[in-house]
Amino acid sequence: MTPEPSPQGPSKPKRPAWKTPFLIFLLVFTIPIAVTVLFANGGRNLARIAAILHIDLSPKKEEVVIRKGRVHAPPARPPVLSRSFSPSETARLLPMNLNRTAEEICLGLTSVASNATPTFTPAAEDAWECTASVAFPDTSNSIFLQIRGTEQRVRTIRVKYNLIDPSHLDEMFNPSVQLIRYIRPETAMIDLSGMKDIMVTGKEKYIMFGTDRISMKQELMDARRYNLLITAAQ
Repeated sequence: MTPEPSPQGPSKPKRPAWKTPFLIFLLVFTIPIAVTVLFANGGRNLARIAAILHIDLSPKKEEVVIRKGRVHAPPARPPVLSRSFSPSETARLLPMNLNRTAEEICLGLTSVASNATPTFTPAAEDAWECTASVAFPDTSNSIFLQIRGTEQRVRTIRVKYNLIDPSHLDEMFNPSVQLIRYIRPETAMIDLSGMKDIMVTGKEKYIMFGTDRISMKQELMDARRYNLLITAAQ
């Protein structure tokens, strides 16, 4: 009888087990040696082989394109930085009344709050500080105002709120806004009611007025105290 053919077909000859490790060994050790030889002596060996094979290894020269016609000068400022100021922003750049000195404005806080106690302190290089306290006897609440600036320009306005009686928050917050607007009239365009709304909630709030930053934070050591800070653009 003729033997039946195997269903798997004729078997393929097996590759010797030593060939694969030998090829890996050859590649691992031969390639680094070849690279070292080619780039030895400053790459002279590589240059010789390239010359024999007529291969140009010199760097390509940059093409110089000469354009004819009118050349437009670049803008004085990049487009991203270019901006125009509205009348309100122009007023913000000169926040204080040029007809009054910083001391006159500081002492004039009594025209807004009759029980305010302003104190003006000059410093070196035309810097100054103005502080004032305003008490609200009927509510036990009080505010402390601290203003710092240079010449006739305000740098920072800080209002410290001592909120003993939250039920009379409006009676304390509204006069503080009037004091701020007396110092910087252009802040009348800002709606600060959102700052008042977050008081007694323990949250923080930040808003921007042009490039000026306004923030309201609760003090960490005393939950009854809050700080409203206006940092003017430099």
